[in-house]
Amino acid sequence: MFRFRCFCWVAVALGIPTAGRADPDEEARQHFEEGVAALQKQDFDRAIAEFTEAIYLDPKNTNYYHFRAGAYHAKRDFDKEIADENHILKENPQDVCALGNRGLAYGMKNEFDKAFADLDEAIRIDAKNPNWFFNRGFCHGEKGNHDKAIRDYSRALDLNPELAEAYFQRGRSCEAKGEFDRCISDFTEAIKLDPQNTSAYHWRAFVYYKKGKLDKVIADCDELLRLDPKSAPGHVVRGGAYLDKGDYEKALADFEQAIRLDPKEASAYGSRGFYHSTKGDHEKAIRDFTTAVRLNPKDASFRFNRGGSYREKGDADQAIADYSEAIKLDPQMIAAYGNRGTTYREKGEYDKALIDYDRCIRLDPNSSLAYGNRALLLAASREARVRNGKKAVQDARKACELTDWKNPWCLDILAMAYAEAGDFKEAIKWQKRALELSKDYSEKILRETRARLKRYEQGKPYRENVSVTRTGADR
Repeated sequence: MFRFRCFCWVAVALGIPTAGRADPDEEARQHFEEGVAALQKQDFDRAIAEFTEAIYLDPKNTNYYHFRAGAYHAKRDFDKEIADENHILKENPQDVCALGNRGLAYGMKNEFDKAFADLDEAIRIDAKNPNWFFNRGFCHGEKGNHDKAIRDYSRALDLNPELAEAYFQRGRSCEAKGEFDRCISDFTEAIKLDPQNTSAYHWRAFVYYKKGKLDKVIADCDELLRLDPKSAPGHVVRGGAYLDKGDYEKALADFEQAIRLDPKEASAYGSRGFYHSTKGDHEKAIRDFTTAVRLNPKDASFRFNRGGSYREKGDADQAIADYSEAIKLDPQMIAAYGNRGTTYREKGEYDKALIDYDRCIRLDPNSSLAYGNRALLLAASREARVRNGKKAVQDARKACELTDWKNPWCLDILAMAYAEAGDFKEAIKWQKRALELSKDYSEKILRETRARLKRYEQGKPYRENVSVTRTGADR
């Protein structure tokens, strides 16, 4: 993605700079102009070659170094960019463009102390230039300090309200903070200022997806793909929306088109794998998740989803291995702890299951799913040493409170807990309520729920049954 740089040129469009320009050699100037033309065409190698020739012929013209540094930046060759900025600053330590651009280059290398030193100095010299606030905001965002990033982007926008990229990057920082409405507003403003900004459409669609606004996701992706028909990520996000809407044919078509466009797009394989798992074809799902893991081994979600498919196939050990690897990659991934705990429970390794459920609750004290799963284990385990009716009731009531007493699964677990505690009157009451709210459940689950009611009416507690366990994270 393009990062904002300032090369001291007069207009926003590329042009020949006037500040401090020397013209000792007509041939050098011709090479420079050829380099500018190549830069406009994004032919960065040729631009570098032309600027290098200009520098050879006129080594004292720092503008040539400025522009070559910009070409190096576009190629992400930040070490060579920094070398050029260093040469400029050796000649003129107060060259604000060199300071601001070198600061950004250091930020791209994650050398944040150097980045902030340069950018702070650039702002001290020229506090009315929005570019330096923008670059510093970008570095704060890359470091994960989104509050500071938002402040700097806002300052840049105070100085230049037409800076579309500042709205876009501020939107990304707001998204990282979970401020979805605010980031949608920023992405929308970025699109108004730059209707060709496909990244803004992509990110706005992504946030709409998080908010469950699937029609808006599809609309944004349609526009993104109109602007850039070869956008594999656009097809992936739109396919996810179609999948959630139950339009499986369109979802699969988008995922497969994404793979054709970019066979190295890990998210396309991961999304197609999720499609296959949704359709119950776990062999194909595992193959796709495995490809996604190979392409992007640091994405915890691919291992988590593959673990789910292994679990559905009955391969508990492989599922646990994938969940454990997902946890290594993302120690805050509550769903991985929850699913691993459930898989341990299904294997009869109750102590390990309890540890994982406890971890879920520590990570998210408001997870109805975590309280419900722990209550299920304490109420219905086949091992008497594990069962604790009183604690199971406490956990189950907490799960019900978190779901406003309207979730049939939580009410089912509450009935189970009361039965284990010996209070069959309460067990029968809540089991009947669970049945009243379970009309959309499958006939198999309804039969099991009625069977538990019959046990409670006979004064018998329920003992472990895998089918009543929910997996995953609260949505």
